[in-house]
Amino acid sequence: MDKRFSILAVVFAIGLFIGGFVLLNQDPNGSKTISNNNDNVQVQPNLVPSFNPVIYEDHLDGANDTNALKSRGYKVWYRGTGPQGLTATWFQGNSSVFPAFEGPATGYVAANYNVVTGANNIDSWLVLPYTPGGLQNGDSLYFYARGPLNSTYPDSIRVMVSASDSVPEGTWVELGRFKCATSGSWEHKGYMSSVSGSHARFAIRYNVVNGGPSGTNSDFIGVDYIQVVRSAPAILYDVPELMYYKFENNPAPLMTPNTASSPVGTNPSPILTNTPLGAGGQFPDTCLNGNSSPAPGNQGGVNTGWNTVLPANWTISFWLGPNIVDGNPSYVFGDPGATSFRCFYGGAAGVGNLLLRGPFTDILITGVGVNATVVTIVWNGSSIIVYKDGTLFNTFARSLSASTGSGFYIGSYNTTFVSHLVGKLDEFRFYNRALTAAEISGTWNMELPVYQGVNSNQNNVPVDYNLSQNYPNPFNPTTNISYTLPKTGNVKLVVFDILGREISTLVNGVKTAGTHVVNFNASNLSSGVYFYRIEAGDYTATKKMMLVK
Repeated sequence: MDKRFSILAVVFAIGLFIGGFVLLNQDPNGSKTISNNNDNVQVQPNLVPSFNPVIYEDHLDGANDTNALKSRGYKVWYRGTGPQGLTATWFQGNSSVFPAFEGPATGYVAANYNVVTGANNIDSWLVLPYTPGGLQNGDSLYFYARGPLNSTYPDSIRVMVSASDSVPEGTWVELGRFKCATSGSWEHKGYMSSVSGSHARFAIRYNVVNGGPSGTNSDFIGVDYIQVVRSAPAILYDVPELMYYKFENNPAPLMTPNTASSPVGTNPSPILTNTPLGAGGQFPDTCLNGNSSPAPGNQGGVNTGWNTVLPANWTISFWLGPNIVDGNPSYVFGDPGATSFRCFYGGAAGVGNLLLRGPFTDILITGVGVNATVVTIVWNGSSIIVYKDGTLFNTFARSLSASTGSGFYIGSYNTTFVSHLVGKLDEFRFYNRALTAAEISGTWNMELPVYQGVNSNQNNVPVDYNLSQNYPNPFNPTTNISYTLPKTGNVKLVVFDILGREISTLVNGVKTAGTHVVNFNASNLSSGVYFYRIEAGDYTATKKMMLVK
């Protein structure tokens, strides 16, 4: 045999032995990190409490192999590049790498570099089961995650949500991503849904470029104690001040009540003949059902009996049903006297779009009318901000100066204009203030409280002071704080840290009697426990909240 060949063969064998020791002879379900054995002690976990209703929970204390996960409603998908490697996409936790966050030492679900071959990209999906009734915008997913102690590989996880899909090829929204901790501790992670739907669901996605046994970015990850928490109850939100037409509980076939807190115009309001009430609204109730374009003199819509006077700030929101017809055009609302303030579908807007016109440059809202959509329009004094289904669509810088109107109509423009709404309209809300993004996100798909009675001008002032628990809680990075006042007076609402240092003053001034909601943004703060305190009259109260990033 050629000596040179023998030497090369020996060198190759040694290299293969060493390489095999590092990669091939390891536990396929293990870690690349050699020092993992010094992290095999399980400690008593610090469970983060949930202050809102838990609608799904899995401690992962039992079997977590592929079949067991699927039997509990999970979807397990391999979408890495190249052929699948030695391990399952997700598998039972390995206590020799690190123990579970809580429960049995192997009671967690794991994924590692061996899911692919070579240095291929890892894309392993763990799609959560459906929750009862699906998800609402604002529901939150919480779980614990980590990597091996002292691992030098930058394993990362992405958190996804979809309104209707269970396969990776569907339409998903990324809520955030993070690198798994290598400090030897489990980290609590939380992400808020931006979609709603009866088949909406979250997914945890182990997604690493250049992973695999010979890659430089993958090692081993663990996920434990999964919770899905319901968003805040609707009762904490104020009913619109000017108009709130739910188009239900109508006292007569062609009358509909305005259930706002201080409704304007005629109450109940007359419904013109070509938009009768019918089924198919946003919630299980009736809605306006505009018929095909009528002959002149046979108009539709709701005559609110109010001559439009736009407040300094305002918000208008409405549900527009699917398959709206271009009535050349179809009007959602309008008042020809208020400098022709109006919103319509089709016509100059085109099919699939809304156009908002008035004492400002036109605003085109695209992608509306084919599917049911909640449109929210906010005027904050300098811009018109448009949301679709609780998510920001666009911001339009505008100047606005409207004169007093001659009559505000919903589902029409006025009694002489033929082209009323041709389609379904529901949940028309008109606030005399600019709603925050958090309020819109929390209420676009939420049926608000209703003031009882046809003439709903009664005084709904709370009888006591109260400071409510923030929602959501835990939160990341924004949360709402609600408080009620039985009378007008000075209010101070302050956030401080666990050492008693003031972090932020949210309110400091005179506030009117009623319920108020304040948004707190903690994007510049680190995870931890914080407190908020209210001082109003002789009333003081303090509550705890938790920021989890």
